[in-house]
Amino acid sequence: GNKSKRYTLTASGLGGVSECTAAICRPDGKEEKKLGIKQAYQTQNYWCWITCGQMIFDYYDVPSIADAYLKNANQKVEQWGFQCVIITVVLPTCGWGCDKCAWRGGWFHEQLKMLDEYPKKVNEFIDKGWIKHAKVKPLGGTYVERALTADEIKQEIDAKPKGRPIIAGVKPGAAAGVVQKAGLGKGSSHVVLITGYEQVEGGAMCIRVNDPWRYEPANDPYLKLGGTKNADGSYSIDYDTFTGKQGMDWVESIKEIAPK
Repeated sequence: GNKSKRYTLTASGLGGVSECTAAICRPDGKEEKKLGIKQAYQTQNYWCWITCGQMIFDYYDVPSIADAYLKNANQKVEQWGFQCVIITVVLPTCGWGCDKCAWRGGWFHEQLKMLDEYPKKVNEFIDKGWIKHAKVKPLGGTYVERALTADEIKQEIDAKPKGRPIIAGVKPGAAAGVVQKAGLGKGSSHVVLITGYEQVEGGAMCIRVNDPWRYEPANDPYLKLGGTKNADGSYSIDYDTFTGKQGMDWVESIKEIAPK
């Protein structure tokens, strides 16, 4: 079947015999618990954090106001759409010129600010009659300077009334052969969104990751590390591999992402 399993791989060479144990994650496994979050890709090298925000806002039905700005405020945000609007709300110094902030990575306190302030701007547009939509709630979250445990991931994805995605700060660079250009929190160089998990035979866990970066197949760190690419563009990868320093090196997180 398509159930994920855990295997021990043995390799021999000039350096002797070595073993590693990892989960083989099957795409779209029947026993996987996943949130209905559509994959999105960053439109600028540094906008992984903004793209995670876009995916979260889509999930919580917080709409884009790009079209309303073009129509009612004569602002030129059409070049990058939703992501441009988000970054200019969070960083007014962009002056509604997204090219001025195309280089801009975001620290974790700015990501929390994004979750809170963008929905408030949406409500301003609703009050002005510029968009027709029910009022939305600002989103909150909790920053922790570490990876989440497997139990914490389950707690977030299984949360009621609606599972909560997780922002994960990672350092995929040298170990995966990929150099990212984000410059985010206290240790990470890139952020991704964890949107699901599957408990694997033997107690291991596979996690589902929506990564904003569009990798070339030859330099895809998930595939290099034994992960699989799902039909929707997300990845499934062994939890231990994702968190490990020789893997994606998950070092910081935002959990408890939900309406306030």
